[in-house]
Amino acid sequence: GQAPHRQEPGKQAKCPIDNNFRETALQVVRSLEPPRPVCPVLSAGNFDGVHLGHQRLIETTVERARALGGSSVLLGFEPHPYAFFRGRSESEHLLCSREQQCELLQTMGVDYLWLLPFNDQVARLSAERFVDELLVAGLGVTHVIVGDNFRFGAGRAGGAELLRKRGAEKGFSTETLLPIMFEGERISSSRIRHCLLEGKVEALTPMLGRPYALRGVVQGGDRRGRVLGFPTANLSLPQQLLPADGIYVTRLRRLGRDSRSGNGAALRSKPEHCASRAVQHEEPWPAVSSVGTRPTFYADGQRIVETHLLKTPNGGIDLYEQAIEIDFLQWLRPQERFEDAQQLQVAMRSDTERARVFHARP
Repeated sequence: GQAPHRQEPGKQAKCPIDNNFRETALQVVRSLEPPRPVCPVLSAGNFDGVHLGHQRLIETTVERARALGGSSVLLGFEPHPYAFFRGRSESEHLLCSREQQCELLQTMGVDYLWLLPFNDQVARLSAERFVDELLVAGLGVTHVIVGDNFRFGAGRAGGAELLRKRGAEKGFSTETLLPIMFEGERISSSRIRHCLLEGKVEALTPMLGRPYALRGVVQGGDRRGRVLGFPTANLSLPQQLLPADGIYVTRLRRLGRDSRSGNGAALRSKPEHCASRAVQHEEPWPAVSSVGTRPTFYADGQRIVETHLLKTPNGGIDLYEQAIEIDFLQWLRPQERFEDAQQLQVAMRSDTERARVFHARP
């Protein structure tokens, strides 16, 4: 690859490069070895959920890179440090799959996603060594953009102030962005997780700039919904945080490709390219979804996500083994255990009617 441009201390970065190269797809690099773009402009963080605060950082990074004639680079960690330090699965914590994240970053025009393997070696790196070895000697960074609460390095000792100080010595500049607020509070991944675990999905849309979505492949179930008169598509459990158990107004779309052979599979190699920026998916169908353990039928059931379509194309639709995405729009009620299937049917009729009213709104 090309050798990275390194800005001399005190000099303005100049990056003579043809901007047309940015038509290529997002490149994903999973390695301690950095990508080698010319004149990299970097933002660092986990960007979990790609909420409005992240979007401001990303948009600014892309804008600064284009103004300099350079490349936009997002630096993240895999696995998520939270999961690493607690010895837990990422699926208990993540707000979007890597595939969803890549699709969003690609749409925003990001050139590189550099995923550092987060292990003991990286966790022990001091903030100074993190900057000197990874950002300067490795990437050759020219400009860094971070949020006002960004922390990095062993013990989270580094922040924007250390980046400014180190940048003055090593020849890169640092820019800090203030948070985006919603209803008087900072938009953050932890706030979104809290709302999700309380089932407040309607509060997520204004913070994410889109509905919270689960993505996966439709798998076979016990066909109990069909017997009850409400056939459902059962989603393979995604590698991300599920909303609280309950019934939700949703919408379902078939994806433009099978998730198992799309970005998700492609991301196992390195360096990698995400699919074309113009990812096309079908228009969504109105639906109602259940998240939970089906307590009416199972004393100790496994958590599943079931979705019933309120409207289907003429001739019906077979979703089995299809890749789908479910947008969560509104909480309807908590999960309940009913005395018998008839009581459950009554509740399901009420759920679908309330969902129809929601979807009929202008």
